[in-house]
Formats: sequence, C-alpha cells, structure tokens
Amino acid sequence: MSDYKAISMSVAIATLCISATANAEELRIGIEKNSKTNLPVVMGAFEPMVNAIRSSGAMKNLSLGIDAVDGLVSSYAAQPPALILAHNYAANAILASGEYTKVASFEMTTNERLTLLSSKAASIDTPQELKGKRVIVGKQGGYVSAATKMWLSKEGVDASSVQFKYVRYADLKLSMMQGGQAEATITVDKDTINAWKATGGLATPIGAYPSKQLLAHSTVNAETKAKLSKVFDTSSMSASTKSALTTAGLRLAGTTSPQ
Repeated sequence: MSDYKAISMSVAIATLCISATANAEELRIGIEKNSKTNLPVVMGAFEPMVNAIRSSGAMKNLSLGIDAVDGLVSSYAAQPPALILAHNYAANAILASGEYTKVASFEMTTNERLTLLSSKAASIDTPQELKGKRVIVGKQGGYVSAATKMWLSKEGVDASSVQFKYVRYADLKLSMMQGGQAEATITVDKDTINAWKATGGLATPIGAYPSKQLLAHSTVNAETKAKLSKVFDTSSMSASTKSALTTAGLRLAGTTSPQ
C-alpha cells in the first residue's frame, strides 16, 4: 500500500465535521477525492461513534456524512464545522484560531508510526543527520510531511535545512532511494518499510503514534460540550463508547489499552 493510501486512511479519515445548524446535526468525515473506494470502511468505522453520541443525548439527531475534501485546513476555512477530529498538527493550528476548544484527546491504535528509512551506507537514524539531506516524504501538506516537520522542530532541527522531496507512491520512493536520488525517506506505510528492510536498508521508528483531538466550535453550546466531554470521560465511559472507539482505531490519550 502506498503512503498516499495510508495518508488517505489516517489523515483524511481523521477529519470529522458536524454541521453547525441546529436542525441538521451531522457527523461529517472529510476524505481525499481519490479515496472514495474507502467509503464503506469509513462508514463502518465511525457509525458506532455516532451512535454513542446519539445515545448520550449530546446530539440526539446526529447523522453521518462524508465529504471529498482536499485536506482538513481547506475544509475548515471554507465552512467551519461544529466538531472536528484531527491529527494534533492540524488541531493545534485550529485551536490557535480561538474558534475551537478541545473536547477530548485520542491516540491511534493502528501501526501507522513515522519511520525513517535510510541506506546502510548513509546510516541516518537521527533528526540532526537529516540536515542538508534529500528526504522523501508524502504529498506536500499531507500527514507525513506535516508530522515530519513537527518532529524536526521538536528535535531542534530547522525544517528549511532539509531538502524535502514530495512523492506519493511507495514504489517511486524506493526506486529513488535505490537510485541515489535521496538519502532518506519518512513513511508510515508498513509495506514500504518491510520492502526497504528486505533490501538491507535501515528503518528507524521516530516519534509517537499519531494522535487526534476532538474539537468543538464556539457555536456549540456549553451544555452540549459538557455532554460530549462526559461521553469520552474515562471515569464514566460506557461499554458501547469503548467499543465505538476501538472500531474507529482510537483510545483515550494516556491509556495503555484500547478503550
């Protein structure tokens, strides 16, 4: 599976939007235009979460819908939804706008962890060693490229010192690496990682598993926000909500087992 598909499943699927109109409560999931083949998977994963919110009384008429959007930021800017579930790098930027507040934080239970690939000859396994190097990431503005820059910043490395190459497809990334067109690749795709290991290349896990935040827009009243917070409160979480999060590949942040 290519990083493009992985990004589509991890980043685009992570965009949850609910219409802010009082009579049309909708859980809207934004996905990449080229990921429509994943619609049944998306619907099946998040319908239980919709049911859990409905059952709590927070949004009794909540429905589930899906949009084809080119990333969370463009969707948010065009029409701010009532609720957003986004990867941390996007959620933090949205919180900075002052229009949203955090309802809950989640960790993913999938194996989509950022991994640094390099040849044995290059032997790159630290962020500092990426300075001045050609590094292949996913598409510009996608999860892998954004998360990589966040990781570098956290490690004290100026992202502008790295020569990023924005490539979507796994096969092309590997051929570029083998052809000497790049010194390293950052990926979350297990097939790509395993294929690179099979060539004798190095694979170094970096950073934590992707995290997500559930945000509520200022138009959501305090009573509804309180109910939503209670739905995802570990001390009072119902069995159905735990099951719903497991189905969506999520767990509450700070827990050690799927909730």
